[in-house]
Amino acid sequence: MFTLFSPLALAQTSHVLPEGREIKVRTDTAIPAKPQANAKYSATVSNDVTDSPGALVIPKGSRAQLVAVPAEKDTNLDLRSITVEGKRYLLTTQSAKWVRPGRSGCK
Repeated sequence: MFTLFSPLALAQTSHVLPEGREIKVRTDTAIPAKPQANAKYSATVSNDVTDSPGALVIPKGSRAQLVAVPAEKDTNLDLRSITVEGKRYLLTTQSAKWVRPGRSGCK
């Protein structure tokens, strides 16, 4: 489950995406096989993202920021924020379970 928070709004705005909802992004530049820790990369949201009732929360084409986070033997790219209509939203998660095609794991 992802929660999007607007850090700049006086009245906090948040949207909750259901567990398992995917946010697909395409990076704007090539990312090295072993990126430096905390390196930031820009990306673009590939598909519209909706909440449980079906309301559009993140439109296709929204800007996203990825951050390289060291893991045991690898580096993960975490989706940290998304900008929708000029407003930047920080992403948090309450469930850190994830599955890669052909593998399973927890992060």
